[in-house]
Amino acid sequence: MTEQTATTESTAAPAEPQHPAAATEAPGTPSHAASGIISTTQAHAPVLDDAKPDITDAGSETDLTTRTFADFGVEEEICQALADKGITHPFPIQALTLPIALRGQDIIGQAKTGTGKTLGFGIPLLMDTLGPGEEGWDEDPASGSPQALVILPTRELAKQVAEELAGAAAKRTVRIVQVYGGRAYEPQIEAIEQGAEIVVGTPGRIIDLMDRRVLDLTHVTTVVLDEADEMLDLASCRTWRRFSRAPAPTATPCCSAPPCRAPSSPWPAAT
Repeated sequence: MTEQTATTESTAAPAEPQHPAAATEAPGTPSHAASGIISTTQAHAPVLDDAKPDITDAGSETDLTTRTFADFGVEEEICQALADKGITHPFPIQALTLPIALRGQDIIGQAKTGTGKTLGFGIPLLMDTLGPGEEGWDEDPASGSPQALVILPTRELAKQVAEELAGAAAKRTVRIVQVYGGRAYEPQIEAIEQGAEIVVGTPGRIIDLMDRRVLDLTHVTTVVLDEADEMLDLASCRTWRRFSRAPAPTATPCCSAPPCRAPSSPWPAAT
């Protein structure tokens, strides 16, 4: 799966590493060649540069006030739901990410807070999800099971993103369930058991529900890491190993507010 990086802030080309990785033997010490031991004294760790985005809005002369979501291939029901909320023209991050994400490619998006990242990943996520009674629902083996997973660092963000997705899906039958800590398990478990196509939540509660065999990720095809830089800082490697045991999704958008080093997807590469 090809991965693309999109940003709405210009990023300079990465500089050459100043200290390439090396494994050298300290002077005056006996050789360990026979034992296979290599001394790393005086060795330098590599200097990691920020990732260079594949596409940016720098220098773009496109007037997005003349473009609509339909121009980017967004389905009519979602366009109507957004129009009802007064949203008719895409933000730059959406204009950059939609063509890539709608092709089902992995993507890392970086943009300032409040510039529309949620719809940048939310619209493709919704278009790849079927709700009850929609065309193809009866034949879909994933019917009634989670088809998309959005992971965020805090319950406040989970609530905010779930509400924005629900607004975009207002004319669809897709069911969106929020799961996060600090709240009773029972209502969240009941909502999942009644049927959920999209699950939005925090890592700890998601893992708890997986351990309880309530949340089944078998049919998940899209996984989103929102505030990805913070997520990968906060969550331990053990946490991501737990998620990586789930089947590989077909697309993994990672979104972040501040410009940061582009994170690698914690999911196995789709083949």
